[in-house]
Amino acid sequence: MRNDGKLGLIALCAMALGWSETASAYIGDSFLSIPDQKGHWQGTEHKGWIRAEASEWQGRLTRLNSGATDPLAGNKLFFGGPNVPKPGNGGGKIALSFSKTNADLPALMALCAKKTPIAQMTYAENSDRARPVLELGARPAEFPAYWEYRLKDVIVEDCPVLKGAADQIIMISFRDIEWLNYDPARPNANPIAVAPEKVRAVRPTAPQAGKKTRAYLITWIAPATLPPQTEACPALETKPSEADVYRYLTADEVAVLKKRWAMKGVSYGPDSERRGPHRMSVASFPGSVPDPVMPEPKATIADGLDLDGDQTGTRTPNGIRKHANFTAPDGRKGIDNQLLRVYGCVPGLRGKQGYGNQTPNARRADGNVVTLIEVSGIDDDKNDSEVEVALIYSGDRPVRDSLGKTFIPNYTFSPSRDPNFAIYNARVKGRIVDGVVMSDPISLLKMNPGQGPEASLHQARFRIAPQADGSAKVLLGGYQEWKKLAVSSGYSEGLFNYKIPGLYYGFRRHADGLYDPFSGEYNGISMAYEIDTVPAFLVDE
Repeated sequence: MRNDGKLGLIALCAMALGWSETASAYIGDSFLSIPDQKGHWQGTEHKGWIRAEASEWQGRLTRLNSGATDPLAGNKLFFGGPNVPKPGNGGGKIALSFSKTNADLPALMALCAKKTPIAQMTYAENSDRARPVLELGARPAEFPAYWEYRLKDVIVEDCPVLKGAADQIIMISFRDIEWLNYDPARPNANPIAVAPEKVRAVRPTAPQAGKKTRAYLITWIAPATLPPQTEACPALETKPSEADVYRYLTADEVAVLKKRWAMKGVSYGPDSERRGPHRMSVASFPGSVPDPVMPEPKATIADGLDLDGDQTGTRTPNGIRKHANFTAPDGRKGIDNQLLRVYGCVPGLRGKQGYGNQTPNARRADGNVVTLIEVSGIDDDKNDSEVEVALIYSGDRPVRDSLGKTFIPNYTFSPSRDPNFAIYNARVKGRIVDGVVMSDPISLLKMNPGQGPEASLHQARFRIAPQADGSAKVLLGGYQEWKKLAVSSGYSEGLFNYKIPGLYYGFRRHADGLYDPFSGEYNGISMAYEIDTVPAFLVDE
């Protein structure tokens, strides 16, 4: 591939995955400590501090990777240090958002009204959430869960209020900063060392006398978010209109944008996403504007799995928000797939029709990532009380027909030796009931999508239904942290046809798992990946 082609592909991937030329930011918990002002947060992390919902360092661009020079290939096993102003460089600004129900917000608004200088504050940000988006591998034990900083000569200088918004933005300026648990002189890129035994921790199953093994090459994997009922979405979601972009801007700000866009309408990107109060980013702070109320599917049928064991919808387990279940197309009851309620009427995110899912699967077909599912230890194809299910990454490319559309079955693959992929191999026990393989739950399944940020699925489980042609229809269900899914950009709004705040409020409404007793919030949303396969062979070297 020529260099210009590669740069074009990088740009397309950046748009598709929600990256943009915005400040370093994340949606999720961070904490603020102000002298002589005890906060109300009672969680295990930073008890007695003030909890923020989202954060954005002004003037610090989002990093793709702290160590790799190619964001699409090469080694991504790095853990980046802080991406904040360095001490002695004149300070900076950070914007934080707080729920309007936060008991500490009135005190912060009072500080904003008075503009009283404060000698210092302490701020803590989640080191995993603040990490560059394309890095892989677990956080090394030497690094804390939260980077901490002492902000000096502080002023709470701005707090634009929008009626109807769920969250409130607070802008804090400081003249200097002290890094409390990372040496600012240390290189920012920290390579993650992977021991050889970890690379080989999960391998293909060796032949066993009297037992069978089946292997399947994954040819498609994406969220099952296309409602089977054609009438489920009388209207589809749309990208932000000019009225949406200009709604909270001043007349002068609107005039500048219209001139920049040559009066041709919205040009989607950083300019359009910075349409919040005082030109703040709705990608960084989607709750800072009112809910635009995106259309949601009126569906009763959806594919997925029963994740919470409540098939009737009448006995909601502890830690699960009560919600209406779906029925699967094959008649299974109690299906938990709340992600479909958020994505189901968004054109670019609707299952196999959505361009947002087609792009990464095109890269999968090209061999960016090759993944196989193995079912081993089979005594009886119909009913077997104990089998094993493995997800294994291969270094071999798939083979397609001359038109490039159909994956050719029954090729042989061997596991990848590249630790960027091999560390994501996983194995779990399971069983076969009436010919269908069901795995035990996996508390946390992490996956390398080949192109894009690491994906994590909590309480994950497989359902593998063998087909007559030797392939299998697979569902992989579990709970995703919705605040990671809510990360987006103005580019993506224009490309996939949605409004970032609409997704954010939709996630808040429909999140049904990963309950946090300290905040009273549900941090996970149930979902299912639909996976197509062809039969294959999987062998060790």
